[in-house]
This record gives sequence, C-alpha cells and structure tokens, in this order.
Amino acid sequence: MVRRWSLWLLALGILPGGGPLAQHLALSGRQEARLTLTVRQELHPPPGATEMVVSFVVPRGFTSPTVRQRIANVSFDLDPRPDHSDRIAKPHASDIAVFTWRNPAGTLQAAMRAEAEIGVVFPEAELAAAPFPFPALPDSVRPFLTGTALVQIDDPAIRALARDVTVGAATAREAIEAILRTVSESLDYVLQPSAHDASTTLSSGVGNCQNYSHLAAALFRVVGIPARIVNGVTAERGYGIDLGSVAYDIDMAAGRHSWIEIFLPETGWVPVDPQQSAFFVSSRYLRIEAGIDNAETVWDGLVRWRGGRGVQPTLRETVVSDFLDDVVAITGRIRDPNWRTVFLSPDGRTPVLAAAPPPPPSEPAPDVDYTALDYSHPVTIGNFDFPEGMDFSGFRPVEGSGASRQRFLVESAEYLTGPRRFAQMVVLTEPLRLTAVGMALHHFGGTGRLWVTLAEDGDGTPGAGAVASVPIATTALARQPGYRWVDFDFAPMGIVLSPGRYWIVLHHDGAPIVNGFYSYGKVSAPADGTRSRPAAGGAWDRIHAFEFNYRIRGLGVAGAR
Repeated sequence: MVRRWSLWLLALGILPGGGPLAQHLALSGRQEARLTLTVRQELHPPPGATEMVVSFVVPRGFTSPTVRQRIANVSFDLDPRPDHSDRIAKPHASDIAVFTWRNPAGTLQAAMRAEAEIGVVFPEAELAAAPFPFPALPDSVRPFLTGTALVQIDDPAIRALARDVTVGAATAREAIEAILRTVSESLDYVLQPSAHDASTTLSSGVGNCQNYSHLAAALFRVVGIPARIVNGVTAERGYGIDLGSVAYDIDMAAGRHSWIEIFLPETGWVPVDPQQSAFFVSSRYLRIEAGIDNAETVWDGLVRWRGGRGVQPTLRETVVSDFLDDVVAITGRIRDPNWRTVFLSPDGRTPVLAAAPPPPPSEPAPDVDYTALDYSHPVTIGNFDFPEGMDFSGFRPVEGSGASRQRFLVESAEYLTGPRRFAQMVVLTEPLRLTAVGMALHHFGGTGRLWVTLAEDGDGTPGAGAVASVPIATTALARQPGYRWVDFDFAPMGIVLSPGRYWIVLHHDGAPIVNGFYSYGKVSAPADGTRSRPAAGGAWDRIHAFEFNYRIRGLGVAGAR
C-alpha cells in the first residue's frame, strides 16, 4: 500500500477536494432527560481505624437560559447504619449530608440516590449580546472575579493572554467564544496532569477537566466576567447532533466532572464546559456543587478517617445513571469551519462566517518511489497518553491529611465488539515501513479473535483496499485490571506507507467483549477523524468528538523530519 500525497494539504489540515475539517457548530432544538442517579461508595477501613466519615452534597435544582435541572427524592442507602448523621447547611449552596462510623469494621456501603429531570434548550435570541466589557456587576458575584491558588489571575502570562484574545470583542459572546476557543485549542486532554492550577495548565498545555475549568475561569475573571467552578457527574450516554448527511456524536464517560458557570448581566449564571468546547452543558450533566475553585468544591464524595496506623483505606466509587426517558432533538449548522476543535454553542441565528480562502496552488509533490528508500530509523506515532492498568473506581488521598477526595478520572472507552464499528484516522507526514498497529484495549470476557485493518482514506472515511493484521486470539490477552496496549502485527505484509491519511478499524470473530480507551478531544487527528457505522455495514456517517488511544510502529527514513 503506497500513496503519494501533497504535503501542503497535510500542513493545512485539508483533504483533497474538501474544506477545513474543524467546525464551530451552532445548535438548535432541545433535550429532555429523566433519570435516576446513584453514586455508590464501597469503603474498607484500615485496621485500627477509630472513625470513618463520608459526606455527600445534596443536589438541588438549577435554572439557566440553556439548562433546567430539577431534583426529587434524594435518599441515602447506608450499610451498616452509621453511628451519627448530620446535615450541614451552607449559605448560598447545597446542604452537605455527613455520616460517621466509629470503630468501623468490615466493608462500609454508602450510596446517594436522586431522581433528576434535566432539560436543555437553545435560545432563539442571541445569548450573551450585552456589550463587552460589562459596565456594572452586582456585588453578589464579585467574589467570582478574585484570584485563588488554583485560579491565578495575577499570573502575567494569564493576564496577557486574556487581554490579547478579547481585545477586539464588542459583545459578551465574542469575548466568551474567544476565551473558550483559546482554551480548547491550547490544551490537550490528559487524565493525570502534574497539577491542576491555571498557571501550570497554561505552561504545560495539558490537563483534565479541572485544568480546563481553572484556566478558563482565570481568563474570564481577568477580563471582568465572573466565573465559578462546578462539580458534578456525567452519564455514560452519548447524543447526536444532526447535520443532514452526517451527525456528530458527543460522548461522555460516567463519572465525576468539572465545568464552569459564567455570569452574564442580562441572564445570570450560564453553564459552560471548556473541556468539551461547549457554550452550554447537555442533559448528561448533573450539577452537584459549585464554588470559587476545586479546592472549595471538595465535599461531595469526601472520605475522612482517624487511626489506622497510617494505612490508607481501600475506596471504590461507581456512578450509575438509569434513564427513564430521553428525548434528543438537536440540529446543527456550521457557523465557522476554521476552528481546530469541534465547538458547540446555541445558534441564536448568528451569521455563518465565510470559509477561509483556499490555499494558493502548490507545486505537485515529487513522484517518489517510497519502496526504494532506506528504512532504518524506529518510529512510533499516535495518541499515547492513557492510564495504563488503572483502577478507575478508587479515590486519591489528600496529601498530609487523613482524607481522600473524589478523583476526576473516568473510564472513557467504547465497546468495540458491539453493534457499531469504529474507525480512527492516522495522519503520516513521513513515509513509514509499517510493523505494528497498537490500541489501548481491555478484554472483559468472551472468546474469539481480534485483528486490525488499515485502509487508505476515501474522501474523509475509510476507503477500499484495507490490509489486515495477523489475528490475535483473546486467550492471549492479559486478564488484568485496566487498559493495556495490544499490538497487531503487520510486519509480514511488508507495507510501505507514503505520507497521507489512513484509517484503523478493529475487527473480531467469535464473541469477545472488548473496550477501547479514548481521549477527549483530538490529539493527533482532524476534528472528524473518528467515525463509526453499524457493524452490519453502511456509511461511516457518525463523527465522534474523541480520539482513540493508538500507536503506529515502524521504520522511518533516516534523517527524515
């Protein structure tokens, strides 16, 4: 398999015969979901523990121009019965339910259940049309303009960036979208960053949901837009945005999540998710706790203990959302095709911006016989960063204290041997003699064989002429917790790949149950570089807003860029 591509097309992120791939989508329609949420903790106290304390923030209703949340029938399931229960009322915040076991022995079970109705609408009128900067703000929101140890508004780099990206904004919407675009296009998602504060996030260029929230909040506060941090949970149910011939699928894993709310003088607090590049939150988000930063929003899921001779307890948490009703009727149109990431916002019938002019004509790429080159330099490309072997249900200890708080680590994965087939685009900028294609997989059970096919790009979807790897029997896969690399052998095929775009697809026979890990956002592929179709066949007409963790191994040309 050899292809000859013009390198200037790759550098500009443009497919031959097509336009730029990244999209700013303006949305219309609604969502209505009715669900039961259960957050369950299983606690194993260390020997000698004299006290275990678990706290839950009691979720409550919330209303904004885009989202309405109603909560009913909050209850707690505790086994054994705690020795003491308390309800702490927080001014301007949700109550905290606190449960204490003295001299605990054996396994403790603590669960919170709540019924939720979550509705999402996209206003027909322009959202955030107020002039920018804001002329005046109520005193009640001024605390959310201040800096903290996690939201460093006095950092010179943060101040300069905030002012640079909003200097031409005349309305609140222009300023908000400029900041969200800056955050989404400046950061890559990782589950375990070195720190979560805004300054570290900006300098490192990586982070999880807390990092995205802290950096966005810092930028908003610098320019006078109040921002507060929200913690909650997300349901593991995707939803589609109909664009006509194709649809975007927006997927979230079940687990804890952090986003923000910004204050607009004409409408009040409006939810925004910087990590998901969205000027709203969907009906898959359940809001629980809000505060000035993630050092304040620690109460939900907080576990504390005394005694135990310095030994950590074993803690596991699961989040389950049972949907009783779910209506999704969302359509979108491309407002601006020139974003690097997929950005979602209410339509408001804002004008559609003109596409960027096409690049100037380029000299044809030289007609190179790639098979005749000297391939001797080991090369590995792909999306490598995932928590190999991690147990996602645990907690992280709070350093220097007898406490553990919830971790914003979610098992972002897709069922690859189920009713849909998934394809991941790979972009090569240099020729490669292919030896292996790896994917981050977990084998849950069932037997059969797995193999990967590599296909040329066919105008933005997998094309014909796919080549298959050597199959792997699932009995050869590790049956250990977490996700691990599984490499599929292509060395016997002697394939030389020219620079260009290709697709990898996992296939199977028998009945294995296999999940593939993914990263939020796009790390190495274009915005529409993850696709799916029904397993029985059909068009690759679903575009996903994530990227699978994969690696391509082979030999490159010595001295190549």
